Amino acid sequence: MCDHYPNWKVGVTPDTAPNARVIACREVSGIDAIEVIGGKYRQALLNGVFELVNPSTSSLPGRVKVRCSWFGVTPPTTCPQIDISNADVKRLPNYTGKVVDNIGKGQVDRDCR
Repeated sequence: MCDHYPNWKVGVTPDTAPNARVIACREVSGIDAIEVIGGKYRQALLNGVFELVNPSTSSLPGRVKVRCSWFGVTPPTTCPQIDISNADVKRLPNYTGKVVDNIGKGQVDRDCR
């Protein structure tokens, strides 16, 4: 699922970060994704294209599991669950392109759209 990222580092990885942004993306091909404008995760406001972990069970609106990292690590229990309750969302079936790979602090990766 999200096990290819390093483990959460207690005392190092921030639990919340309102100023966190999309700082890295990766190329994908033929996956189910969503484009999100105004999503939230751990108090951060997020925009970007995200790979869905369980596309068949992802219901809009609400929270959806996405395959990416938080400050370069996997959250302690599961992949990030983006709150899209108040976001603009577009489903992207069979998507090929760039998706969000890391949410953290640093320069925003504007190529992820």
